[in-house]
Order: sequence, then structure tokens, then C-alpha cells
Amino acid sequence: MTSRISFNSLRRENMRHRTGVILLAAFSFLVYLIWYLISAQKLSRGSHYDSDVRKIWLALSGPGVQAGRAVIAAAVLLAVSGFRYLHSKKEVDLYHSLPLKRRSHLYIIVSSDFMIFTALLILFLCLQSAIAAVAGYFSRELFVDTLWSFVCYLAVFAATYLTMALAMILTGQTFVGMMVFGVIVTYAPLILQNLYTILAEVFFKTYYADIKKGMFLTYCSPIGLARKLLNDIFETDAVLWTWEARSTAFAASCIWIAMTGAAVFVLFHKRPSETAGNAMAFPKANGIIRILLVIPVSVYAGLLLYMASSCSVQGWLVVGVVAGGVLTHGALESIYRLDIRGFFAYKKQMLFSIAAASGIIGVFWADVAGYDTYLPKKEETASILLEDGFAYRSDGEGEERNGISGAVKDDVLDVLADIIAENDQSYEIYYGDGDSSGYYSYVVHYRLENGREKIRSYMVGFELYDRLMEQVFESKEYREDQFVIYSGDRFRVQDIGFTNIMGSVSIKTTEEQREEMLRIYLEDFDKLDYDTARTEIPWGKFDIDCSEREKDGADPVFRSVSCDGSWEEYYIYPSFKLWLIILFF
Repeated sequence: MTSRISFNSLRRENMRHRTGVILLAAFSFLVYLIWYLISAQKLSRGSHYDSDVRKIWLALSGPGVQAGRAVIAAAVLLAVSGFRYLHSKKEVDLYHSLPLKRRSHLYIIVSSDFMIFTALLILFLCLQSAIAAVAGYFSRELFVDTLWSFVCYLAVFAATYLTMALAMILTGQTFVGMMVFGVIVTYAPLILQNLYTILAEVFFKTYYADIKKGMFLTYCSPIGLARKLLNDIFETDAVLWTWEARSTAFAASCIWIAMTGAAVFVLFHKRPSETAGNAMAFPKANGIIRILLVIPVSVYAGLLLYMASSCSVQGWLVVGVVAGGVLTHGALESIYRLDIRGFFAYKKQMLFSIAAASGIIGVFWADVAGYDTYLPKKEETASILLEDGFAYRSDGEGEERNGISGAVKDDVLDVLADIIAENDQSYEIYYGDGDSSGYYSYVVHYRLENGREKIRSYMVGFELYDRLMEQVFESKEYREDQFVIYSGDRFRVQDIGFTNIMGSVSIKTTEEQREEMLRIYLEDFDKLDYDTARTEIPWGKFDIDCSEREKDGADPVFRSVSCDGSWEEYYIYPSFKLWLIILFF
């Protein structure tokens, strides 16, 4: 009975002493509610369609990034206030003198914080739904999205809260705990993910920035998980939140919660009481943390000075690595000891970190993996997709691009071998002081038999460009990949325009007439060879305006008013007799 009374009393006392933090968390939700109301009014006023207004209210009421910021703020505030006592020797002695096991004490803190947040979240969601109801836009769909919001916000809170709690347990001072939290949430999705990208951009001449590469590191941070799990209505192509699109992020969030929860439970019990007031509570981990931070920071410092010299003076690279390593190592050790006199301690670790950073840069500098010279074997290559050639088609247009295969693919690989052999020289001319007018930037996707894809960007001169086009231009696969007119949806064509030296004109046609015009144009275009396309001056061109293509299973928030912001342009050559007849008659 005594234990039960002590337990309940401690919980009430714990919550009573944290009234200020609870009010701050509530204030963050209040700020969001004001933003919610203003945004709904502003976006609704800009639409003339009631269905669009309902969709906007639905999007705002679903799991969103904007409310997620308030959730994250509340999680950090509650975790810091709940575990801050660990950083005070007097409070640690007081709490540990009570007739409660550490497990019970941990349960009091965590359960109290989750109760506080859950109560605030329910109140916030009820007020949000009430605002929508008063505006006349409450519906069954909005209610369902509100329930999903509760689940998602609770997951975001748990992931962030437990991460902040872990940072507080690992440290002995609140300021250091906040720094550790910042490192945990940014290390994988920011420090590591960008490190490879910057190294590749600086040292690889054929590097192509693939935004999908390394995105898995986003799942190694509670903030990154929140960004994946929640929706952002203000994105250019914003769509309504759906469980199918976010289930992976939710599963990853659950894994993160389980891992950090287990770490909090274990380390809370093992944390020495006497470490309160120290920078770190587990000194044995200091060396590992220091090395994991010094190495990437040293690389970044070297790259920063090297790029500042326009990548022309290698000495700045060395200076940056050494200076970054010494300063970061010294700063971390000074924080650990809370004494500047520890700046030059553990010199062997410092030298090891600098050497490791130099080795990483050296691997990229020397292109040890053969990135720039990569060319897959013919038997290992399923197809090749070319971009930015004679014509370019964005990935969002038309049907899926399959690439070039078969005998044409083998011929293209032979040409690409020569392109790779001359790429270094072409690169230096294009980006140096030479005449860059005779070069194209060309992106090649190597789609391998094992399902993987390698992407490279080459600088191609006129001669090799012509050789490449001679191989692919008349290929049906190449044309279907490059020209939307072959595979685009005909019903999406809204307007056809014609342009020549005399001016531009929009051709008024019905859907059937547009279909016939495109069919006849294709008959002429199919007969066009590369030599004609290269040497003859086009008589004019026609432009095709298409409606926006919706993503599979996605429901866009805002009504489309343009065709993805661009026109598809196709040249009309003198030999296109049938097309000219249509234009004049």
C-alpha cells in the first residue's frame, strides 16, 4: 500500500512541478491551431471549386508536417524536463533515496509525459475538428484522417521523446544533452548522406546526383521519420495523406521506438549516479563518439577549403583536414572534461581520425573503385536509357521508359566506351578555359540484368555525339523513350500550337482531329533519319500542351491549371508533306 501511495504521489508531484513545461507544449499547439485556421481561410479563398475547398480542409486536418513541428517541440520539452534531474547531483541523490526501484521511477517519468501529451493531443484534435465543423467541412473522411493524425503524431512524439530521453541519459549536463540529441537526429540523414554526395561531386567527373540514393539514411533519425510519415500540403505536388503511401515510414518509426525504448530502459538502469554534472555519463563511449564525429567533420573542413580555392589548390585540402580534425577533436575533449586543458589529449586518436579522413578523401581522389571508368559488360546490361540527347522527355511524362536493348544496346556500349575514354579531356575543356560550345552533357542509365541501375553523366563532343545518334536515332525504343508523342496519353492533349518565323498560332481542334493530326505527324516522323534531322533546317515546330498527369493512387490537393509548366515541342521538316497539308487546309 505504501508503494502504491508513493508511486501515485510521485506522479502527481512530478506533473505539478512541470506546469510551465506543460503550458509551453500547449502553447506550441495553440500556435499551430492559429496557423491551421489562417491557412484554411487563405487557401479556401483562392479556390472557386467547393470540392477543392473540401479537399484543402481534408489535407490540413490529416497528419501534417506543420502540426508535426508542434509535436516534436512538445516531445523535446517534456523529455528534457522529465530527465533533467539526472544532471543534478542533489536531485539524483534525492530521487534515488526514495523507496522505489529505478524501473518504477522511469515508468513514472515516461508514463506521465505520455499522459500529458496524449491529453494535449486529444484536446488539439478536437479543437481542430470543431473548427472544420463550424466552417461546414467536417465529414467522415475528415474524421478518419483525424484518427490517423492521432496515431501518426503519437508515433512521432514517441520516436522524438525517447531519442531526447536517451540523449539526456547519456550525458550529465542539459546543454550537452541537447547537443547529443542534435547529433543523433542529423548524423545519418544530414552528415553521412551529404558526405558521399559532396565527395562524389568534387572528385568524380561522371557523377550524377541521384536523389533516391542514400535516402534510406533518412529513416535513421526521428526527424527524418517524421518527415516521411507526415504530409506537407505546401509541396508543389501535394497529395492527400494515405496509409498505403506512409506504411513503410510508420513501420520504420515503430522499429526506431522499440530500439530507442530498449536503449533508454537499459542505460537508465546502468547509469552511474555520480556522473551527474559531468559532460558524459558513460566515459567508455567517448572515444567512439569522438572518432565518429571527427572523421566526417575533418572531411567536410578539407572539402570546404578545397572548393573555396575552386578545386585548384590541393594544399588547402590538406590544411582543411588537419585543422578540422585538430579543432573538432580538441573541442569534443574539452566538452567531455569541461576543461580547455584537455584540448590536446588522446593525440593518437586525433591522428587516427585525421588519417582516416585523409584516406576517405584519397579513395575518392584516386577513384579507387573506378567510378569514372565504369562500363558494364554487354551480357550484364539489360538496357540503356539515354537522357538529354536529340530530344528530352521528363520522367513524369508518357509511359515508363524502358531503354534501348538488343543489338542497338551493344552498339551504344561500344560508342560509350570511346566517350568514357575521352571524358576526362572533354570535362577539362568544358569546365576549363577551352571552347565548350562543341560539347553536350549527356546522362546515361545503365539498367543491369540483376535489377540494379547505374547512372553516369558524360561530356560528349560533336563527333562522338553524332556517332551515338547514328546508332540510336532510328531505333523505335529510343524514340519511345525520348519523345512523349509516341507513348503519351492522347486524351491528355489539350492544345496544339504552331510556330515558325512568322509567329505563333494556336490550332483549334477537336479531340478526334488532334488524334488524327498526331497520327499523321508520327507517320512522317517515323521516316525521319538522323542525317536529315541534323542537316535540314526545320520549317517550323508545333507545341503540345498536356493536362497534368496524376500519380498512381494519389489524390492531388490543388486543381491543375497548367500542363506541368512546360510544352512538348516537335520540329516540322520540309519533308513532312502530310503535316504541311493539314496545316494549310
